[in-house]
Amino acid sequence: MKAITFNISMPRIAAAKLLGVASRRACLSSWGPVRYQQVPDPKLLGPEWVLVEPRLAGICGSDIMQVFIKAGIDNPLSAVVSAPHIMGHEVVGTVIETGGAVRRMRKGDRVAVSPLLSCAPRGLPSCEFCRRGDYPLCHRFFDGSFAKGMHLGTCSDVGGGFAEAMSVHESMLFPIPESVSFDAAVLADPFAVSLHAVLRAPPEPGQTAVVYGCGS
Repeated sequence: MKAITFNISMPRIAAAKLLGVASRRACLSSWGPVRYQQVPDPKLLGPEWVLVEPRLAGICGSDIMQVFIKAGIDNPLSAVVSAPHIMGHEVVGTVIETGGAVRRMRKGDRVAVSPLLSCAPRGLPSCEFCRRGDYPLCHRFFDGSFAKGMHLGTCSDVGGGFAEAMSVHESMLFPIPESVSFDAAVLADPFAVSLHAVLRAPPEPGQTAVVYGCGS
């Protein structure tokens, strides 16, 4: 299948940085770390895994920073990335195959993907944060049977949404109601981030609020 991949190659990253000063297109050239290429078809990574055919995948700010080599070398998230990996983590699609232990999903279901590779996808007992639903704070992004990676699109052993198919753990999937289009559902990830921030500090009625950030 075809996919957009990213490889942490210092010569390619250096070339993209240098040539990118003259033109950003250099980051997408044969000199850079990003490739649109043929890769092996994904397989079910276990009995609780599902194959999904992406219909849409959002371009996150972190994807743009990767492509154009804008992330600082001191970015703490760079420690939770393995390569080469297939990019893309804001994904909606259709279930095309299910593992033998999958109970909630069936072939043909329309789903939104929650991308975090926390305890359950890694086949580990839930840590204290996963037990209370704080999956972004999981302590196991380095552990389990897969290479390090905080979420889909950053882990070399698990695919991403910029591809024709991807393998996803059942716990990471949410059904999309028939009344919601793929075009709307693909905004679930950035919408959830925004909603979480608002619920942490909800404005009082009548207060002035600032909406900041470009979004997906």
